[in-house]
Amino acid sequence: MVKGRLPLVAAPAGQFRNGTAGRGAVYGPGFERWDLSLYKNIKMTERLNGQFRFEAFNAFNHTNYNTVQTSMSSPTFGQVITARDPRIVQVALKMNF
Repeated sequence: MVKGRLPLVAAPAGQFRNGTAGRGAVYGPGFERWDLSLYKNIKMTERLNGQFRFEAFNAFNHTNYNTVQTSMSSPTFGQVITARDPRIVQVALKMNF
């Protein structure tokens, strides 16, 4: 036996043993997100300025799935079952004085 290594034994019934694959062996789904912002600066008086903003996060509403289920005891092992946030839009008016 090599010093510092444990001998391989069979996994107990009902339990799983993780494999020997290294980090990054599982590739998840891709990610694509476009964030857009439009704004208009407005000078009202010498000291009062305003800014009207329109912002869209994930503007083209591309579906971005979360990672693959890697828990071997889960009935959804190897499946992608959830997604990230859909398009979010916000409008704002900022006043500086």
